[in-house]
Amino acid sequence: MGVNLKQTDKGDLELVGRGGAGYGWLPVNMPYDANSVDRAYFVADRAYRIKSVTLRRDVAGTDASAVQVQVRKAPAGTAINAGTLIVVGANLKTTNSSVFTFEFRSEPGVRDLEPGEAIGLDFTGTLTSAMGVITVMLAPK
Repeated sequence: MGVNLKQTDKGDLELVGRGGAGYGWLPVNMPYDANSVDRAYFVADRAYRIKSVTLRRDVAGTDASAVQVQVRKAPAGTAINAGTLIVVGANLKTTNSSVFTFEFRSEPGVRDLEPGEAIGLDFTGTLTSAMGVITVMLAPK
C-alpha cells in the first residue's frame, strides 16, 4: 500500500493511504498520580513507530527515596515491568510543571511497536504526591 503526506486544514500533516483515509500521529496519554501502579495504557492494533515520549510533571514527588518512571513495551503475556525499556527513565521529584523529553534507548527495534504489544509505565519508589502525564506519540507504519 502506498502512503502519501497530506496537509490538513489545521496545517498539520497526515499520512494518507489507500482509499484516501488520513492517518495522523496518535498520542497516547498516560497520566499518573500517588495511587498509580505499573500498568499498560495502550495495546497496538497495528504496527507503529514511536516518534517521541514526553513527560509533564504537575506535582513533584516528595518521598525521601528515589522516585522514577520508565516507559516500557511488552508483548501479550508479559507484565509491563518485565517488558522492553523504550527510553531512559525520568526522576519524578523535580520541579512542578516542568516538561522533559525522554531519550530513546539505542537497541535496534526499541522504537517499533508491533500489533498486540502494549505500552505502559513502570514506577520505582513511592510516588507520594507525584502527579503528571507522559505522552507517547505514535506514527502508523
